[in-house]
Amino acid sequence: MRLKYKKMLLLFTMGILGVGMVTISFQVAPDSVLPAAFMDEGEPGSLESPSPTSSLASSQAITPTVSATNTPIPDNTNALKKDAFPEINNLFKTFLSAKIKADAEAIETIKSCVTDASLLDFERISKKVEYIMDYKNIHCYTKPGTGEIDYIVYVCYDIMITKIQTGAPSIDEFYVTYQDGKPYIYFGTVTQETKTYIDKARTENDVQQLIAEVDDNFLKALEMDEDLREFYENLKAQIPSEEPSTTPEP
Repeated sequence: MRLKYKKMLLLFTMGILGVGMVTISFQVAPDSVLPAAFMDEGEPGSLESPSPTSSLASSQAITPTVSATNTPIPDNTNALKKDAFPEINNLFKTFLSAKIKADAEAIETIKSCVTDASLLDFERISKKVEYIMDYKNIHCYTKPGTGEIDYIVYVCYDIMITKIQTGAPSIDEFYVTYQDGKPYIYFGTVTQETKTYIDKARTENDVQQLIAEVDDNFLKALEMDEDLREFYENLKAQIPSEEPSTTPEP
């Protein structure tokens, strides 16, 4: 291992771990508390990428009404939408930018982005972003929520790592709720019905295809950049071989 990566590997974990290991951080404690994805960013708990035929759920089929005139087929309201809400995009751009800085002012900014800042571990956040220079190409893919959350948001971005030129494509799952017309990253308790809804949404074809696309882009990035590939291979070698917990430490 090159010495310039040794310290980085001790303190930093990428948000994506390669084919079949795209990390979507998701934790449900016994009391059904849902923290945002960044609290466990890069933990070994991962969601497998699908093969072209292994999706577990299909988008709802819509049958057009037969009539004497052409009847437009309505949009699938549950379909994944890219960058459909500028205010949600701005929320995550603000949040990710503040997360990198992690100074006193940035911490206040992060607090203003979430519904319950008491669940944040700022010391842990600071360690995890110490060698992240930037988040680029941020895109928000949304699905309607239910119960306590208004939207499920799959945030895709490239992680720019210190001394590595090529960004590492990544994806994280977040939850957004609106309060007084303003979006916030949701922290708090949810019903079992909401949890089941979130779990099902993650298995739908359009979400699985998005995960597979990020996975493919990550592989291409590894092929393009020897430094990124070396960083990833050394990182992967340090991941415990045992099965990850479904409720990782916050």
